Amino acid sequence: MNKVQRLINPLHLEGLHHEADMMRNVDVHRVLYQTCGRQASGLAKSRSCQQHKDESERNQRLVIFDKDGTLVCIHAMWAPWIRGIAARLENATDLDLANKIFNLVSFDNNTGKIKPGLLGEGTMSQLRDTITQLLSEEGVPREKAERIVQACWQVREMANYGAGDVHAVGDVGHLFGVLKSNGYLIAVNTSDSRGVTEQTLDHLDLRRSSDWYRTSRGS
Repeated sequence: MNKVQRLINPLHLEGLHHEADMMRNVDVHRVLYQTCGRQASGLAKSRSCQQHKDESERNQRLVIFDKDGTLVCIHAMWAPWIRGIAARLENATDLDLANKIFNLVSFDNNTGKIKPGLLGEGTMSQLRDTITQLLSEEGVPREKAERIVQACWQVREMANYGAGDVHAVGDVGHLFGVLKSNGYLIAVNTSDSRGVTEQTLDHLDLRRSSDWYRTSRGS
């Protein structure tokens, strides 16, 4: 049995024979040939479309950008925020915490630069847990430490740190435009929150040019 014949359902085949016997003037072989031909033609078109789609997908090119430090200046964005967190925690606890916090998260307060470490590479959840643990080690009961950190915490929304703190690294708008005009797909990968990521891309006018973005809280 060839491939075309295998396309026919046995029940369908039995029905065709029955119909031929009833009509007597119907050539069952002609009916089978026409039926198989229609099914084979449809299958061939389907396979052709799938092959074209697969070929198109194989030819797609994708560039993945990190957000902080690649598209935007990480120092301008994070330095004011971590200084504000440290100041609020010191006011809430009457403890000397700022330098300890800066060391924990790898922030150089003298230069205002973010070094490789938790602040530049970690998530908000990791930052909160680390600072909460610091308060516990400084003698603050764990539950109270969690409440203090929660009260002092400010998720970095544009209204909090100001659009002036979002500094593009070079002419990223032009770069995205060149990539899109040459058929590239663009993705942004970051450990930052979804809300901040969307606002940052909007501020830089890059959101419409980004095909995907993956954040620490969904994509």
